[in-house]
Amino acid sequence: MFTDLSKLKKTNISIPKGTHFYLFSDGRIGIYTYEFLSIYNITTYQVELTLDYKTFAKYENDYDLWGELVCLTELSNGYLVLGFGRGLGLTNMIIDIKDNKPKLIEKFEIKNGDYCCRRIIRFNMKEKEYFIAGDYSPQIFNANKPFNEIATLDISISEMIQIKDSNLLAYINDNKFSLLDLSNIEKDKQAKEIKRITFNKGNYNKLLQYKDEVIILDKNLVQFINLKNYENICVELNKEFYSLSHFSAMCVLFNGQLLVWSSDGELIKIDIDKKEIIQKINIEPKANFYNVQCLAYKDKYLLFADEEKLYEINYDEKDEIKNYEEKEPKYSLESFKKEENNIVKKIIEEKDLKEQGKGYCRPPYVFYDIYRYKSLQKKFPMYKENQIFCLSMKEYNNLKEENKKFFINLSNNDKIPPK
Repeated sequence: MFTDLSKLKKTNISIPKGTHFYLFSDGRIGIYTYEFLSIYNITTYQVELTLDYKTFAKYENDYDLWGELVCLTELSNGYLVLGFGRGLGLTNMIIDIKDNKPKLIEKFEIKNGDYCCRRIIRFNMKEKEYFIAGDYSPQIFNANKPFNEIATLDISISEMIQIKDSNLLAYINDNKFSLLDLSNIEKDKQAKEIKRITFNKGNYNKLLQYKDEVIILDKNLVQFINLKNYENICVELNKEFYSLSHFSAMCVLFNGQLLVWSSDGELIKIDIDKKEIIQKINIEPKANFYNVQCLAYKDKYLLFADEEKLYEINYDEKDEIKNYEEKEPKYSLESFKKEENNIVKKIIEEKDLKEQGKGYCRPPYVFYDIYRYKSLQKKFPMYKENQIFCLSMKEYNNLKEENKKFFINLSNNDKIPPK
């Protein structure tokens, strides 16, 4: 079966703004923000349990147990591991929610410099189970009592997964993809790096595995890495240079195709085998969530979108969409490269330092924005200030090094004035 993205429909199901979600082993879905975790029946969408700062207050003299909930994972014993951010005095929790009666099982701390636990995953090696917590020097803990720490990994991560049926941890950090072998982690207390791939550019934010490939999502790129030969194939999602679409969500659909979604409301379906875009649509109104997410579950997939409502679609198409053709961009990166010398030359000629305050230690891209802002504003009159800044940042990041030097020098000379 296939699915036509144009048949996506908004439901009447309300969801909280700024949401993450997590699919539990029993088919329920956890929807959570900083303030609370609600567990829904995915068939009826009725809330069966809500956890917040009041839930575990009885275990402490105050409410400091609950900070900002930013991640969670479910262990095979049914316990949930909750990771909190922004709370120097806070610990993270392992809880039991059996029979919808939440119980605090254990508290644990991480060594991260700011005590924020932004990433947690479950990790299995044969009959043993662990969980890995933290994004800076993440720690490995036993998944059963006494939940003792096994080792600390000397890495920084933005996303991580376990490679299926292996002892390999895959993770990304900025534009680097790495594989670690954790087979001897209890004995050696160290992981063995077996592969690292550095991409030319990008700041990758999502990671998943499909069959023998790892799929990595950047704001405007999808990288496919073959785990057998480490061949790397890239698919560019939007070739329009001045597009503001930032793709930050993806999932594999029931039919083995890849769905990617941007906060600008753009949906793209990709044939994973052929590495080709096979459908593109833009849903209105545009999504405005802090965390854009999508999920494929059984015979449907779900999108968190605008107006705090859930979008969904069923797999009911017998024939695949076959008439999609990728259009050539009106203005591509190559177009900008041809003009960048003239753009920078004009900025230098028209700049007026007297009109700008000195002494802020501003980075080079800020100076680029200062002198480029008005011309971009004229070119894109409907864009807001922060959007214009995004465009100028994109231009600056794609400048040749010789064209960046002028703005780097401005930054180096931008000293903090004496008090």
